[in-house]
Amino acid sequence: MENPQAETIKVVKELSGISCSMEMPRYSLVSRKLLKIYSEKKKSSSQNSDAIYIPGSVFVDHSCTSPEDMENIELVLWLQDCAKKVADQEFNRARRLLKICGRDASQTGNPMQRIVYYFVEALKEKIDREIGLILPRREYEKPMDAEKVLTRQLHAMFSLKNKLPVSSITHLIGIQSVLDNVTSAKKIHLIDLGIKSGSHFTVLLQSLAVWKECAVELLKITVVGTSRARLEWIGKQLLSFAQNMKVPFQFSFKVIESDMKDLKEEHFGLENGEVVAVYCSLRLWSMLAFPGHIEVLLGVINKLNP
Repeated sequence: MENPQAETIKVVKELSGISCSMEMPRYSLVSRKLLKIYSEKKKSSSQNSDAIYIPGSVFVDHSCTSPEDMENIELVLWLQDCAKKVADQEFNRARRLLKICGRDASQTGNPMQRIVYYFVEALKEKIDREIGLILPRREYEKPMDAEKVLTRQLHAMFSLKNKLPVSSITHLIGIQSVLDNVTSAKKIHLIDLGIKSGSHFTVLLQSLAVWKECAVELLKITVVGTSRARLEWIGKQLLSFAQNMKVPFQFSFKVIESDMKDLKEEHFGLENGEVVAVYCSLRLWSMLAFPGHIEVLLGVINKLNP
C-alpha cells in the first residue's frame, strides 16, 4: 500500500478545522472519511500479500477523533477483510479474522460492536455450512407451516397492543373518523383492505357498545387479503370479543380472499340500507410497487360509494 499513514495524516489535517470546531455525531466526519480512504486504498493495493494486514496500522492518534471511534473503524475493517475471505472461500484465514473481530465485538456493546457481533455470528455459520459442519436446513428440519407461524405472530401482536396501548393511537384516530361519519346509521358495513392483527376493531366494538346514542342494529366487517386462514382466525377472535362485550347489535365477519388487482364491487355483497365505510390504514403506499393495483382499488372504492 502506498504510504497509507501519510495519506491519513493529510486527511486529518484537511478535516481538523471542521471536526474540531463543532460537536460531531458519535461516528465523526473524520472517522467516516478515514474509513472511506482506507477502503479505496485497499482496493488499489497489491494483491500478492499472503500475510494478514493489520488495519489499525494505518491510523495515528490525533485530537479530533476519539479512541472509541478509532476502535470502531478498525473493527469494521477487520470485518470487511473477513467477509472478503469468506467470499473467496479462504475459510482458514477467515476464521483467524473472525477471532480478532470476536475479541472486540459485543452483543451488549456500542451500536458498532453489536452490529459486528451479529455479522461475525452469521459468517461463522456460513463457513460451517460451506465446509459441511452444518447440514443444509432442508435435510434436518421440516418445513414450517406458514399459517401456524402467522397465527403465533398474531397472538404476539395482540399481547403487545394490550401491554402497549400507545401503539394503537393511529388506529384510534382512524376508527374515530369512521364513527363520526356513521352516527345515525343502523347498518354499518366496514370494509378493511389491509387488516393486520384486527385489534383496532376491538376499539370500534367497545365504542359502539357504550355509545348511548348508538342506533346501530348491524355491524358487518369485511376484510380483504390473501391468507384466508389468518383472516378467519382474526374473525373468530373478534366474534368472541363481541360476545364477551355483549354488544347490543348483530355482528358478522366476512373474508374475501383476493389480490387487489382482481377485486370487484360484487365481492362485497352490499345490501340495501347499509352505510359503507372503507378502512385502509397505511395500505395504499405498500401497493406502489404493483402497477395498476391502486387504480383498480380506487375504482372499486369509488363504486362502493363509502
